Amino acid sequence: MKKILLEWFSLLTHPQKGFVRVKKKTLESVLGEYMKVLLLAGFVAGLTVCVSYLVRAAYFSLVRGVDIEYLRLVNYALGMAAGTFFFWLFAGTVLFFVAVLIFRVFIPASLSDRVKFMSVSTAPVLFFGWITPSIVPVLLVWSMVLLFGSFSARSNFRQ
Repeated sequence: MKKILLEWFSLLTHPQKGFVRVKKKTLESVLGEYMKVLLLAGFVAGLTVCVSYLVRAAYFSLVRGVDIEYLRLVNYALGMAAGTFFFWLFAGTVLFFVAVLIFRVFIPASLSDRVKFMSVSTAPVLFFGWITPSIVPVLLVWSMVLLFGSFSARSNFRQ
């Protein structure tokens, strides 16, 4: 897993080299890596939600003197964390493949190439989207720049 994360982070720092490596990989290996990173990102997002609820409750209890029923709070926080995890899975699978089909209009490439490059182009969202939902639109723009840059670089691969 560490190797996969390092490869995907290197894609953010050196996109040209990263997309050359992606081009050489099979669709199955790229999607396998994508699912591992997606599961990790969903888990981290869910853990962040759970911890943030518990920290806020501790603050209100210790500093403000609010009486908190911790068993109910833990139940609620774990429910929100599970909901966040499953939303990431839904967005990373169903919505991802809908986007692949929509981008068919804009990206004239084979389905396998489109899926490979779109999956690794989501790296900014997967790595930093768990921090706060408010930065996701900016991360989506970064992902789009990576995506369209990958296909402009891909046209240079053929030469």
